[in-house]
Amino acid sequence: MRSAAFLAIVLFAVPVAAQNNVLLIIADDMGVDRLAAYGEHVDPGNTPVLDQLAANGMLFRNAWANPVCSASRAAILTGQHSFRTGVGRGIGYYGETYELDVDTPSLADALPGSYASVALGKWHIGSLSISALDHPTLMGFDSHYGAPATIPTPHPFETYFNFYKNDNGTPGWSTTYATTDTVDDAITQVTTLPEPWFLWTAFNAPHNPWHAPPSGLHSFNLTGLPENSIVDHVKASIEAMDTEIGRLIAAMDPGVAANTVIIFVGDNGTDRPASTAPFIPTHAKSTVYEGGINVPLIVQGPGVMGGTESDGLVHIVDLFRTVTDIAGGDGEAAVDSVSLVPYFNDPTRESLRTWVYADIFEPNGFGPKTSWDRAARNERHKVIVRVDEFGDTVEELYDLDLDPFETTDLTVGVLTTEEQNALDDLSFKIESLGRAWTDLGFGLPGTNGVPQLLGSGDLVGGDIIRVKMREARGNAPAFLFLGLEPLYFSPFFGGTLVPDLTTLPGTIVIVQSNPFGIVNLASLWPIGIPSGFEIYLQYWVQDIMAPHGYAGTNAVMAVTP
Repeated sequence: MRSAAFLAIVLFAVPVAAQNNVLLIIADDMGVDRLAAYGEHVDPGNTPVLDQLAANGMLFRNAWANPVCSASRAAILTGQHSFRTGVGRGIGYYGETYELDVDTPSLADALPGSYASVALGKWHIGSLSISALDHPTLMGFDSHYGAPATIPTPHPFETYFNFYKNDNGTPGWSTTYATTDTVDDAITQVTTLPEPWFLWTAFNAPHNPWHAPPSGLHSFNLTGLPENSIVDHVKASIEAMDTEIGRLIAAMDPGVAANTVIIFVGDNGTDRPASTAPFIPTHAKSTVYEGGINVPLIVQGPGVMGGTESDGLVHIVDLFRTVTDIAGGDGEAAVDSVSLVPYFNDPTRESLRTWVYADIFEPNGFGPKTSWDRAARNERHKVIVRVDEFGDTVEELYDLDLDPFETTDLTVGVLTTEEQNALDDLSFKIESLGRAWTDLGFGLPGTNGVPQLLGSGDLVGGDIIRVKMREARGNAPAFLFLGLEPLYFSPFFGGTLVPDLTTLPGTIVIVQSNPFGIVNLASLWPIGIPSGFEIYLQYWVQDIMAPHGYAGTNAVMAVTP
């Protein structure tokens, strides 16, 4: 697709020049309830190393992931939401017919050539039946050492003490406790890799099976079967991971450590059997409630103001541009990612995002979905849109300020004006973003600020597509410009349009906004348009308050599945 060329021209930015190392640590099935530094649970467990990491670094209070492992890992690696990667649930690995497409531009690909990049521990984004053990290196990493998927997949007799391991393309078995095995490999890398380096360090812990860790790594008295004391086993697994992270950090040469940004993140919320009050088990992992997607995110290292918190709205996709900014790489392909670097020296700054999105769907891929739960929140309110068992769309609305555990769905009562506006706004954003549409920005302000353009519809032959403009000047002539991918020698290419009707070729739809500055258009998408075809849309509205007599909406791009 040619969108990359457009973004390279328009989204030019000067990357951070520093060549810091980046140690990305990913915990598996660990929500904010299981990290003491967050203070959101009365009995979180023991995490002294991570608590100290937070004390020395920056804690992000409102970080979202996807509700399941594979989807979040794909989001980090691509800087794209699940509906673009096709990874909406866990990849089964053994016998799975879908995996993250190895042609997708990856974080490892986006790093400068001076960087070594190694993936360690759990991978869980590839399929044994497709690219098998080569998937991490096909995604741009120099090597991979660790479990190719979730223990015990694909071998049901696997345990944390006996698991199938990828030794950089060579299959084998490890009898070292999985968490320790990952840190052993990480210590080898941080003590031998030439700087600068990027280390993807993904633990299997505390994902089930909840085997008791070696006693020297935790402080719990674990007896009996794990299923009889799941919560204690999960806490012990997290404490063992915390202990081993401490061993990894201690093994780094002081000079290397001083030049390393450490990022710790959970890939989704705590699993239901390990979720306890005040958190709600039915709102935990595999759901788009806060318990399933609000995850710990801590950053510590050079350039990061220590002992601070940020309330900014963050998504795990943002780690792509964050890492490339730290490394001086190219984050262009990460169309959904927003760099967190601006927070590092200004943690109280206004949120870089005004809203954030997450989803979970089945099956993986780009075909029809048998289920699709989507969520979006702004600073205060959150909307969930799901398809129920009858195929009907159901909406829920929550006030996260007053109801952080989402116990009261406001749609069952009478909504205030603010609540109705939040429901309408976030629902429409879910429909536009959770489909085939991308907001490219680049609007120009007029009477009511920058007018907004949103699109929805799957761009499948015969599907109804809708385009809505709002917040424009009321009762004003408006021109909808349509740019098509083949017109790459015209000003339409890339959606960069100017209001000059005498020079622009292509399709122009002339309409008029209603008294409230809104235009709604709907049409059937034609049959036979090939996959990967791009269209670009942008409105220009006559507006005497605009600098040149026209206000411009943001441009949007849509890609056929």
